[in-house]
Amino acid sequence: GRNEEILHFNYQVEISNLLNFRKKGGRESVELFMQTYFLRAKQVGELTRIFLTAMEARHVLNKPNIRNSIRNAFKFAHENAPKGFIFEHGRLNISDPKTFLKDPKNLILLFKHGLEIEMLIHPDALRLVAGNLACVNEKYRKDPETVKIFLELLLDYNNPERALRRMNEVGFLGAFIPEFGRIVAMMQFNMYHSYTVDEHTIQCIINLALIENKKLTEDLPIASEILEKGVNRKVIYLALLLHDIGKGLPEDHSIAGSRIASKVSKRLGLDAAETELIVWLVKNHLLMSDVAQKRDISDPKTVKEFVNIVQSKNRLNLLTVLTVCDIRGVGPQAWNNWKAVLIRQLYRDSIVALEDGNLIVPVIKDANHLNLAGLAKSVNDLSNRARLNQLQPGETKDGTYTVTNIGNFGSIMGTPIINQPQVGIIAFGVIRKMPSVIETSNGDFLGIRRKIILTHSYDHRIINGAVGGNFVKYVADFLESWEIDTKLN
Repeated sequence: GRNEEILHFNYQVEISNLLNFRKKGGRESVELFMQTYFLRAKQVGELTRIFLTAMEARHVLNKPNIRNSIRNAFKFAHENAPKGFIFEHGRLNISDPKTFLKDPKNLILLFKHGLEIEMLIHPDALRLVAGNLACVNEKYRKDPETVKIFLELLLDYNNPERALRRMNEVGFLGAFIPEFGRIVAMMQFNMYHSYTVDEHTIQCIINLALIENKKLTEDLPIASEILEKGVNRKVIYLALLLHDIGKGLPEDHSIAGSRIASKVSKRLGLDAAETELIVWLVKNHLLMSDVAQKRDISDPKTVKEFVNIVQSKNRLNLLTVLTVCDIRGVGPQAWNNWKAVLIRQLYRDSIVALEDGNLIVPVIKDANHLNLAGLAKSVNDLSNRARLNQLQPGETKDGTYTVTNIGNFGSIMGTPIINQPQVGIIAFGVIRKMPSVIETSNGDFLGIRRKIILTHSYDHRIINGAVGGNFVKYVADFLESWEIDTKLN
């Protein structure tokens, strides 16, 4: 057959056995083999980049170029470069390696300047960083200034992907956060995950930045709204960066990862509340996905159990955003409409259950089987339990039908506007004397009668015109035939 130069999934186990890789520390032999392969492939990629840059530089030097001539003449490029850096063939490079290495903070500043001026970093500069990672020791990791710069890289430049990717490629990210270094090039041997753990993490952060920059508003309305209203950005970005950091350890990676996240968060200077929130998110980062996809979320008990774990609206908002980014970061086909609908439904049901004192719309179940006394009893029961915050999630689900008495405020009529979960509203105006045509066997006469105007609004996608019209007629006939001794029970 034709050479494809592809290491197919089906052959990976066989090759790992032939190369004598053995299962170790909870990881399969094929996973260890593939991590070794990816690490070597990364080194080859780095060498290729250096070679191509050298070839490009030689080509540029030997080829006259008016733009380069003008730059060299007026020295625009070097004058605008950050101190200690130069622009070389459209890339950011280091002017003097010896001076650069005298202050180890320059290692991380290289990546910051690359984001600030939106320029690629020269392979020579990246190679210098890779060769001096010994400078990134425990003291360096705890230095307030380097921590500040790292957090700025993560939070202040719209999309930290390029900096994270470059830092990861040269080993700086794994040196600055050694716990992250362990998952670099780590693969998971299944058909679900398309990326290595470190690449999956970067893909998750790419998605978070896209949502935050309003690039996915139509696809992800709830996550977009949550970020637009505002969350602790430091918490959500670091939680995503660390959510799979426990992968490859013998125990549950969520439990192991939460302990590691606590250690890393404290080292990065987060306060106790932020650290606790990140730890909770890492520990429960699969919770929403599992409940939405594996449980019956139409069952109020399921939602109640989920809410009892989440406990707060802030946690729910952060977990929802993290869950969406985590699923989308798995691979191109991982996110679909089915998952989107499930996540949205679980979020909406949970937010209602978590609301404290805000307006909610409880639903009277099987209202069509109740008489007026039964409806009155149900409304009274719901009202009492709502005041005590004892409503269950299922009692605010499905369509609702609202009766509003605008006549209490002297209004003759109005046009009520439905708002989900409402499917219809009937409004009763004030009772007033009005001119009326009175039909008799002796002819029609103009007289004065007490009248009430009913206004009916409904969602035509759910209730068709015939049903809506007949309902108003039924109510009108019922009221016109009302007798004082009409029984309600």
